[in-house]
Amino acid sequence: MGKILFVDDQPQILQSLRLLFHDHDIITAENATDALLQLKANPDIAVVVSDQRMPGMQGIELLREVKHLYPHIIRILLTGYADIDAVVSSVNHGEVFRFIPKPWDAVKLREVISLALSIFHRYQFAELAFVERRKEPRGKLGILILDDNPNHRSAMKKLLEHDYDVFSPNNFDEARAVLGSHKIACVICDTRVAGEYGVDFLMELKESYPEICAIMHSQQKDADVAIRLVNDVRVFRYLIKPFRKTEFLTTVKAAEQQYLLWSQKPITNDKVFKPETAFFSGKPSGTAQPKSDVFLKILEQGFDTFEKVYERLPIAAGVLKVGGTFLKANRALCNLLKYSQSELMNISLRDLNPHQDISARLTKILNDLMRKQSYISWEMIYTAKHGQVKLGKVTAAFGKLEGGDVVIYGFLEEVV
Repeated sequence: MGKILFVDDQPQILQSLRLLFHDHDIITAENATDALLQLKANPDIAVVVSDQRMPGMQGIELLREVKHLYPHIIRILLTGYADIDAVVSSVNHGEVFRFIPKPWDAVKLREVISLALSIFHRYQFAELAFVERRKEPRGKLGILILDDNPNHRSAMKKLLEHDYDVFSPNNFDEARAVLGSHKIACVICDTRVAGEYGVDFLMELKESYPEICAIMHSQQKDADVAIRLVNDVRVFRYLIKPFRKTEFLTTVKAAEQQYLLWSQKPITNDKVFKPETAFFSGKPSGTAQPKSDVFLKILEQGFDTFEKVYERLPIAAGVLKVGGTFLKANRALCNLLKYSQSELMNISLRDLNPHQDISARLTKILNDLMRKQSYISWEMIYTAKHGQVKLGKVTAAFGKLEGGDVVIYGFLEEVV
């Protein structure tokens, strides 16, 4: 799953985190120097969670260094106070995935870490073998500007209109109409427009158009706004007026490139992920569930019921021995993996997934299944017969054969 590195100069805080994450593989460090040594010694670290206020190098500075040295690692800041300059800087340089206030809520902290682990593994998958969508010829991309000041709107439009189709509606209702009828790559929004709160509009934008990059601009720095922009909106940038022409144009160009990446490789877009899509999530809920509750009911009824109906199911289903070899596979699973039933019986998960330590994963999965006495969901990278690498979501339970052997059985869905 990847290790978690916690960094805090207070030993009692680190002990609390060890207890809270006893079921994860964690490493701790009491300062930034030790943290960087741990990162060098442990290349499988997936998430770094750092306190902000530490002697020497502070949390934001450490996470900036982590981003430079290990850009694939997910970075989270624990902070008991709002250092506005550090917060805004971290937004604009992308050092932080989430801000977590101290004292933290244990449930929410575990949700955020679980989400970070899931995203880390999706990033790995995207870098491993994600085939870009065919790039269609395109005209100018759209930019949407929302600002009460007509002079500001005019100045920004003049800077951008040569390279983009620029829209500058007067309010959020007009903006929604533009979004519904034009291809928009970036929304540039003030904190307040026509008396309404810009952050609320950007949250709505994230839910409906997660591929669009959002840039918030404001007359003044606000730590609460900046933290909400990171945690709830996943804003691309937070600019403080007045900003320089070159800074503005560079920011919009970077937003365009991010939009194109998310459009071609949507799996890299962390704005679309919810805490429910945990790497190991216990009883699935929301997007972690298979397509129909009918399938979950089959798992709940036990292995005997599953055996009677699995071949007729429209969803890919099968049975694995604990060692990872296939015992049974229905037609839908064969179609998904591009193997015949006889071919699947002669291979194992190691053949489908050469990129991960399958033995360790299966041990973890079996332990979780036996502990929960229920089904669980997890994500798995797999390789189809003709070499195409895909990301799948498995929902499975464990059962016992007549001879007493333990097996894992369940459903596999391709993550689009």
